[in-house]
Amino acid sequence: MTLSPIPSFIEFVNMPDLLDRVDDDQEFMRELFLLFRVEFPRLQIELQEAVSRRDLQQAAKTAHMLKGMLANLSIEVPASAMEIVEHAAAEEDQAGTEDALIVFRGKIPNLLPCLDVYLDEPLLQEGSSES
Repeated sequence: MTLSPIPSFIEFVNMPDLLDRVDDDQEFMRELFLLFRVEFPRLQIELQEAVSRRDLQQAAKTAHMLKGMLANLSIEVPASAMEIVEHAAAEEDQAGTEDALIVFRGKIPNLLPCLDVYLDEPLLQEGSSES
């Protein structure tokens, strides 16, 4: 039995777009990823709790925050999936929100482990050569 390799974090992020957003400042980008690493799980829990309580107004607000966080970091596929969660919650569609949340979770099973590996890698210094 062969284990599937964990995908690279780069597979989740539109890196050219993100680097453009942060003006090629890799250190700032890493700071954003560190903040994301803390806030993303917290907001996911908050979203799940709101959906479980059937508080779709709160679920829509939290989904909006998650969508924005993902989109701002150019994590495009999960951001699009979260947009569907947000829309379903805003429409007060409990079943649709639950279904969309399941689809969203299917898009991110390795996101945080991949981010951890990425954050453990050293920054490439400008002007350094790898000869």
